[in-house]
Amino acid sequence: MIFNNKKLAFEPDSKTEDGIIKKNRDKAAEYGPAQDENLSYRELKMATWYVSHKILLRKVGIGLLIFWSLVTAGYSGFRWVEYFAFGYWEDFDRMKQQTQEFENYTRLQAIYRAENLPIERPQVFSGAGDRYDFVAEATNPNKRWIAKIRYKFIYNGGETEEKETLFMPGASQPITALGQESTIFPTRVRLEVIEVSWKRINPHTIYDAVSYVDDRSKFEVDEFSYTSASKAGLFANRLEFILMNNSAYGYWQANFYIMLYEGGQLAGIVPLALDQFRAGDVRKVDLRIFDSSAIVTSIKAIPAIDIFDASEFMGPGD
Repeated sequence: MIFNNKKLAFEPDSKTEDGIIKKNRDKAAEYGPAQDENLSYRELKMATWYVSHKILLRKVGIGLLIFWSLVTAGYSGFRWVEYFAFGYWEDFDRMKQQTQEFENYTRLQAIYRAENLPIERPQVFSGAGDRYDFVAEATNPNKRWIAKIRYKFIYNGGETEEKETLFMPGASQPITALGQESTIFPTRVRLEVIEVSWKRINPHTIYDAVSYVDDRSKFEVDEFSYTSASKAGLFANRLEFILMNNSAYGYWQANFYIMLYEGGQLAGIVPLALDQFRAGDVRKVDLRIFDSSAIVTSIKAIPAIDIFDASEFMGPGD
C-alpha cells in the first residue's frame, strides 16, 4: 500500500502515541494576501469550493433547465391538444353566435334615417271665377326630423309654380297651391316633389320633438257655423268660428290652413293668417267661400308655423 505523504491544507485532529489529541494546523489559515491583493481567507475558501464543484454545478444547472423545459413544453403541448380537441370548436360556435347577434348596421341606418312622407292623391277644388285650389294631404312620420318640400302640381295643359312647405315632426298637413288660374277644370292632376331636405332635431337640445311641437300648437276651434249663400242671399258662402290660442306662446303671425269637411270628406281649404296671436287670445273669424257646391259640416284648423324658428314667437310683454 502506498501512502501519500502530502498533507492537506485542512487536516482532522489526530492522536499521538500517548492518546493526547493534537490539533493539526490549518495551513490555509496561514494564508495572507499579497501587498497588492485584496483577497480574504473566506473568499479563498469559497473560490476553492467553486473550482472543485464547478463541473457538478454545471450539470445541476443543465438538469434544471432540461426539467423546466420539459415541464413547460409538456404543459404547452397538453393545452394545444386540448384546444384543438375541444376549445377550437367552442370558439367556432361562439364566433358563429356572435355573427348572428352582431348588429346589422345597414338595417340600423334605415332605422335612424328619415322616412319618406306618405302623400295622398291630389284633389282640386273650385275657387272664385277660373281659379282652383290644389291640395294633397301628407304626414311626416319622423319624430326627430323636419321636412322641407319643394314641389309643384302638374295637370292637363299646365302646372303650378314651384312652392315650398315645412312639415314639423309627426305633423299632418296639406300640400297646397291655392288660386291657380285655369280656363278649364284641371284633370289628371299629380304632385311632383322636386326636392325634400331634412333637418334633424338634436335630442340633447329637445328630447321629445313631437311634444315640443304639440305644446306650442294648442289651437282650438269653437262656435262653428256655416251659411249657404243661396239661402242667405249672399254673394258667397259664409263661414264663422272662434279660434283660440290655448298654448303658452304668442306668434307675430300665426298661419293656418282651414280644412273644410262635408260629411267627413275634404270639401275645400281656406288659408288664414292672424297677426299677433298671443297666448290665451280668442279670435272671431269670418270667412267667405266661393265654391257654391260645398256644404261644410265641420272644419279643422291646421297650423302652418315653423315652431323651431325663434323669430316666429312673441316675447314676454310684446
